[in-house]
Amino acid sequence: APPPVVVRDDDAVARSNLSRQFLYAERDVGSNKAATAAAAVAARFGDAARVAAVPRRIEEATCAEGGPFDDAFWNDVDLVCLAVDSVAARRFVDRAAVARRLPLVDCGTLGSAAYAQPAVPETTESFGATADADDDAAADAAAAAAPACTVRDFPLTAEHVVWWARDRFED
Repeated sequence: APPPVVVRDDDAVARSNLSRQFLYAERDVGSNKAATAAAAVAARFGDAARVAAVPRRIEEATCAEGGPFDDAFWNDVDLVCLAVDSVAARRFVDRAAVARRLPLVDCGTLGSAAYAQPAVPETTESFGATADADDDAAADAAAAAAPACTVRDFPLTAEHVVWWARDRFED
């Protein structure tokens, strides 16, 4: 039987994650997020934790037949918990959950506040049902630029410093 918890992330822990992703510590910088999260669950719950790390992105290619997230994978899923930075990724996973009638909990941060949006088939709206196309385009453009928390707390590039200064000036 597959493990009851599958942690999926193809990204590595960055120093800028530490202020908002409480699972990670300085020692984890550079490590794969899925593997680090799975190891933390296993360390906390021991043999009772059956968790697998899949350091892959969920996208069209990895959801194709024979991919790590094909129909056989989704057939064993009971609940989707989502915490992604990209609106496009959020929409993709939301569509996959809706198509398979799976409940989904989308969570993350909006600035310095946390949020969680549950989507229960035939009970609540999904992310895609509530998203405004114009807002999605603006959110995609903003996400492509840089997460606000990165610019505010860890300006890493010259552009981040300019955005940070502009925001301080406009305040």
